Amino acid sequence: MSTFTCPIVTVKTVTLNMNSDNLDILTFEEIGWVCQDVRGKRKVGDKVIYIPIDSLVDCSRLEFEFLMKNAKMRKVRPLPESEEVLRPLARIKTIKLRGEISQGLVIDLPNEFWIQIGQDDLGKIDELYGQYIIDRRDDDAIKVRGFAPVGTDASPMVGVTKYEPPQEAVFSANAKGNFPSWCPKTDAERYQNVNRTIEPYLNDLFSVSIKIDGTSMTVFYDRLREGDEFGVCSRNQELKPPEQDPSASVATKYGFAMDSYWKAATEQNLREKIYAIAVNNGYQRVALQFELAGEGIQKNTAGIKGQLPWLFDIYVTKEGFEGYLDYIQMIHMAEEYDILTVPIVWKTIPLSELIGNPPDFSFLQALKYPSGHPIEGLVFVSAHEKFVGKLGRLKFKYVNQQYLLKTEKDDE
Repeated sequence: MSTFTCPIVTVKTVTLNMNSDNLDILTFEEIGWVCQDVRGKRKVGDKVIYIPIDSLVDCSRLEFEFLMKNAKMRKVRPLPESEEVLRPLARIKTIKLRGEISQGLVIDLPNEFWIQIGQDDLGKIDELYGQYIIDRRDDDAIKVRGFAPVGTDASPMVGVTKYEPPQEAVFSANAKGNFPSWCPKTDAERYQNVNRTIEPYLNDLFSVSIKIDGTSMTVFYDRLREGDEFGVCSRNQELKPPEQDPSASVATKYGFAMDSYWKAATEQNLREKIYAIAVNNGYQRVALQFELAGEGIQKNTAGIKGQLPWLFDIYVTKEGFEGYLDYIQMIHMAEEYDILTVPIVWKTIPLSELIGNPPDFSFLQALKYPSGHPIEGLVFVSAHEKFVGKLGRLKFKYVNQQYLLKTEKDDE
């Protein structure tokens, strides 16, 4: 599961943007991102706050005033229990500056700052901020002086939040309940955030698939749940099924008035297929995890007709085992039960053979969907399940820079 952070990082290299008189290109010790800053402002070894792409920054703050022309008034909730307020927020995107890619931006570490604290964290102030606390205000904020260590998430220090795209696929869904607690939510960490973690595994076998631009969908069977054993979920919640009306025509029941997630699950006979998978293999619980993509969902850059669920993971539990199936096993099971998978480019390939050592992902720029649009990117999963360090599951994605440049201009 990927996480959103604005880490404190160390500048690794500073090189001139040869097409500009006032821009430097920066790389970092701890992460694989590349961004640009004012020439001469940074030097090797500097500690800075890195603001990643898909961040929303508050342009009423001094650090981000220069982005005010790109800001839109949006509602934000400073704390989970607080009321929404309007703020001028700008989204950080992948851009080209004088012919060179820049992803994210960097800002100085403040000498001191106020941090609002949620009620759940009040008892953990010393653990979270240690010697940096010098004062408190009321019961929901602390004042901090000094530099936090490298790796610290600075997003609460500078009021940065994650941009969340609109969920275009849900036409009439109402939440039935929370996402199943026994099943991990879907997502993959970006390579640039975990490149140091990946380095020791460059000679391992990976399965590689094309990333489909859609929305997360999970279909599950739970023999241990009382009542309905079958469920359909969006990224964060289980969805109510459509009302059953035996007199309704198929067109009425499964037209666009029906929730897209349930419509896709019904059209693809996923209830019957997941039940067969569970019974034939002795599983107590099964979760099929898909990318739901097609017309009306995101930008549909792949040019998919209709709406289709593309399988990319299977999570199961049975006595003595709980976890994801090996990717090769997932592919074979999908073939056996006639379930569409995301496009598999390589079933198994040594990672270094594909991206080199040191890694180079420039080959992605030539890959396109049948529609002719640059692919969103590739997803890399260890061919045999493996868990490593803070990353957890050995899985990551690399998003194509050409895709970002082409789609993010109008993606608001």
